[in-house]
Amino acid sequence: MSDTLTALEIPLIALPNQQLNVTLDGQNCTIAVYQRDENLYLDLYVGQTCIRTGAICIPTAPIITGSTAFKGQLYIVDVLSQPDAQSNPVYTGLGDKFKLFYLTQEQEEAVQDAKYKLYTS
Repeated sequence: MSDTLTALEIPLIALPNQQLNVTLDGQNCTIAVYQRDENLYLDLYVGQTCIRTGAICIPTAPIITGSTAFKGQLYIVDVLSQPDAQSNPVYTGLGDKFKLFYLTQEQEEAVQDAKYKLYTS
């Protein structure tokens, strides 16, 4: 694996509720992103299987937790802010300020390994 990591951007638009179908690493996924009060949420289905509903989107934090049925990971990132100054995502910034990214399982493991090395050095 190279030293740089290229995540796949999943295109979103500035709408309070949206759903899209996308194939991620051979998985036929349906992703719904929606705003409720001050939080942005995500639902994920692979085929007809519900992987996660009502996952709160927190910048740079893994969105899909506790599932072994989904290969990879989803992240929302405030691309206009520094990593230590990420703001809470709102639908009006989707596709511009806030972007949704997919990392393959291999990429996610590399990220976690790098974090482990950083904190144990």
